Amino acid sequence: MTSTAEVGNIGTGRPTTDLALGLADLHLAHSPGDVVHIRLDPVGDAGWTLERADDVLVGAGFVPDTVSWCDDGRVEVVATRIRSLPDTVAPGLRLLVVGLNPSPSSADTAVGFHRAGNRFWPAVLEAGLASIDREPRSALHDHGLGMTDLFAGPPLAPTRCPPTSTDGEPNGSGAWWSGSARGPCASSAWGDGGPSSTATPSPACRNDASGADPST
Repeated sequence: MTSTAEVGNIGTGRPTTDLALGLADLHLAHSPGDVVHIRLDPVGDAGWTLERADDVLVGAGFVPDTVSWCDDGRVEVVATRIRSLPDTVAPGLRLLVVGLNPSPSSADTAVGFHRAGNRFWPAVLEAGLASIDREPRSALHDHGLGMTDLFAGPPLAPTRCPPTSTDGEPNGSGAWWSGSARGPCASSAWGDGGPSSTATPSPACRNDASGADPST
């Protein structure tokens, strides 16, 4: 069962680099299809833009339906939680592992390379890059090992991402890899042109960055 939730502020008083884990926690607290109203409220920096907000949201497993920039630097978002694996990233990484896209098992457990028989965790444990099996937060905080994916969601059917629109590789069933706009085939939830910004913003917020984005 899906729901709509007023989440409130994420990242208040924190650097923008903390948003990824805060949104990953929010992803875990909701189910696929849930719609959330989020206010991203970090301490802004020169790179804090609507485009960066979109990227952080997608990496955390949310499809932005509307994104509005506010005069005080907050970003108001209405987004849908998708079945995906949130990024596990933070400043000071020693190693960033970039997968193609998460398996259904990884998307459902929030643990990359979770599937039984996958050699990733035995290999990183043996190499000393992690100390606890299938604990990505421990690997991040204790060893500086981060994880992300080129595509945000598990493989979809060929009709959702035809070979003519992607340079990805097919999986064993013949379905083509799909997911978020990080890759060459955007999620159908975004339509053909990426995330929409069609809601009417409040007077202090706008769905473009004109006059408010400190980097433009």
